[in-house]
Amino acid sequence: LECHDYGVSPGQELLARRAEGRLSVEITATIWHNGGLYPDLHRPTLGQQLLVDPDTGVDVARAMTEELFTGGVAVTWGERHALDEFAVHQMWESMQARGGQGRAHELLHYMAERREHAPRWSAALERDSAPTWFVWGDLDPVSGAHMIERVETNIPHATVLRLVDVGHWPTLEAPDECAAAVRAAVAV
Repeated sequence: LECHDYGVSPGQELLARRAEGRLSVEITATIWHNGGLYPDLHRPTLGQQLLVDPDTGVDVARAMTEELFTGGVAVTWGERHALDEFAVHQMWESMQARGGQGRAHELLHYMAERREHAPRWSAALERDSAPTWFVWGDLDPVSGAHMIERVETNIPHATVLRLVDVGHWPTLEAPDECAAAVRAAVAV
């Protein structure tokens, strides 16, 4: 199981269901990349704050342009190398499909879900006995060093690779390290 960003929520839900004996799929290892594992530490960007606000969210989503979207991604990008403009353009293109950009405010429901399920999800993550890797970008302002520090404290059995010059996008900013974690997980 490999999870990043929005994907940490379904990943943690799967671990919780497994802990409760309600999951028939085997999870042999997990790999986590920057995401709001602990909602009390999640620091939404200004754009996310505007999108989640019921008074501004719809208008902000409708007014979003590729330039604004790219700026939002750029503030979460690290220092290892320049922003991958092609990758960001592909993200924008996928968001544009079937009018998704105008519904961006609807995607942020995961923040409330994380708060709602925090005790259950955190407990499942922290008690899971499967081999666990965290390949984490420290420079992520949303879920970076401040998030992984709690992971290091609460999940001492995990393998943690902190990428000090990487932001929110380890799979794009540090693909070699991410691939090595996947190879290690598959070898388990």
